Amino acid sequence: MKLATSYFGCRIPRHVRRDMMRLRRLGFERIVHTFSENDLYYFPDTMKEIVTLSREAGLEVQLDPWGVAGVFGGEAFSRWIVEEPELVQRGPSGRPLGGACLNNPRLAERMVEWLDAAARCGPDWIFWDEPHWAPKGPRNPDGESCVCDHCQKRADDWEMDSRSDRFRASSVRVFLEDLARRAAEREIRSSVCVLPRGVLDQPAIDWNEIAALPGVEEFGTDPYW
Repeated sequence: MKLATSYFGCRIPRHVRRDMMRLRRLGFERIVHTFSENDLYYFPDTMKEIVTLSREAGLEVQLDPWGVAGVFGGEAFSRWIVEEPELVQRGPSGRPLGGACLNNPRLAERMVEWLDAAARCGPDWIFWDEPHWAPKGPRNPDGESCVCDHCQKRADDWEMDSRSDRFRASSVRVFLEDLARRAAEREIRSSVCVLPRGVLDQPAIDWNEIAALPGVEEFGTDPYW
């Protein structure tokens, strides 16, 4: 077991250096740094420096796609789904539901851009944090499920109903499998955290199946019950 914590909000290297050294003195062995779309656009060099400072302090480093594309955990704003509205999940009513569709091949391309930028920072791990479909809420008041063309095509290929929990859970697995494989190709380890069952209207995911994906070396969930 390793003692770890997350660290986000500060992008001033001199403060980060002091904080990382203090955390190491306190016995922490790992740090999770968020790497949002905002960091990708405006702070890629700073994030590389932050990762270097963390490792110099003796900490393992995980980078977290915090709020990226609106499909990972975190409150960070997604620029991608504003610039490319065709990425967004759409319900049977035609309403955009918030968050990119996990089955959209364009999302896979954008995630490669993110992963390449993350790899340039030199982390030990990627922390794939709470990948999820759009939950019922202000952007999805009726709790609709995505039925975009990409979902419909994949559902037809898999002979499933695109709105079924089975299809949505399988889509999460395929999404994570691709990300873990790509991270491994860049010699980065993958840690996966999924939402607990029953939280945010997410489909029931087979935890053993996710934990067994090639490239996934750690698996966990959140104590949200």
